[in-house]
Formats: sequence, C-alpha cells, structure tokens
Amino acid sequence: MKICFTGAHGIGKSTAATHLASLLKQNNRNKSVVCLEENVRRISKLTNGKLNTIEFQKLAIADQIFRETSNELLHDIVISDRTLLDYLVYGVLEGNSLPWEYFLLVRKHLKTFDKIYFVRPSSYEDKIANDHFRDTDLEYRKQVDKKFKIMLKYGKVHYTEIKSDGILSFDYLKDLQ
Repeated sequence: MKICFTGAHGIGKSTAATHLASLLKQNNRNKSVVCLEENVRRISKLTNGKLNTIEFQKLAIADQIFRETSNELLHDIVISDRTLLDYLVYGVLEGNSLPWEYFLLVRKHLKTFDKIYFVRPSSYEDKIANDHFRDTDLEYRKQVDKKFKIMLKYGKVHYTEIKSDGILSFDYLKDLQ
C-alpha cells in the first residue's frame, strides 16, 4: 500500500504522515510500515540553498521517486509526506516551468498512490511556525494552496481533503478500509 500527503507548507503534512504511520504500525503488526519525510532541506544543500529552481525541482523529483520506489520494495506500507506535485507547484509559483514531460510524470506519479490526502489550511489566518526555512507569508501559502487545488483537479486525481486542524482526529483507519 502506498499513501501520501500533499499540500502547502506548514500545515501539518509531516505530523499527519508520522501519526498515520504510528497508527498503521499499531494495527498491522505483521506488516512493515515506513514514513518518508520531506527531502527539501537535504536537496536544498545540493543547490546551495536555492529552492524551487528548475535544478532543485529536478533533483527533488528524482530523489522522491528513488526513495518511494526503493522503499516499496522493502516495506508493505509506504507513507510519504510529499508528492512530486509539491515540487511542481512551488516551481510554477516561482515562475520556473519544467518541460511538459515533467507534468505528465507528476500526473502519472499521483496515480501510483492507493490513497492521497490533500491537507488544506483550516483557516488562511493560521500562523506558520518560523523554523527559519519555510516561508511564513500567509498570502503566499494561500496562493500555494489554491495552486494545489487547481493542479489536483487538472490531474483528475482522486484524493481525500483534510483540514489542518483535523489531521490528528481524522479516522484514517476507517478511511483506508
């Protein structure tokens, strides 16, 4: 089984992914569960701290595919707190458009998941924790969220929407049955 969380920065995707991994480990003791956490910080070191450039997007996409594919071979359940769409959305908002083949790749990639959770802000006024890495501009996050919504619709991908204030109370186990 392959599950992912997608959406804007600072809304709890990583928290939701680790929470779900914990639930699945408790309820599937005979299955191997892995949670793949974001690779943005690590990839940014390879691009001298430059985010959302075409070089960054290509490296992040390749790394994400490698990590997912290799972990699918090793584990029964793979949970990711990112998708390739994440890198594409931020790049597009920054004016960096990859060749159209990447858009097709992202669309096909999204179809490899058994379940996609699209985490959205409960309110566009919710503060973003300042970790000195993520952008804390609420208007920018609003634009990111709206671009995700458009691109998921364009990609004709089935997903479950969860508001950020419900990531820990959502009944994932029931939803995954």
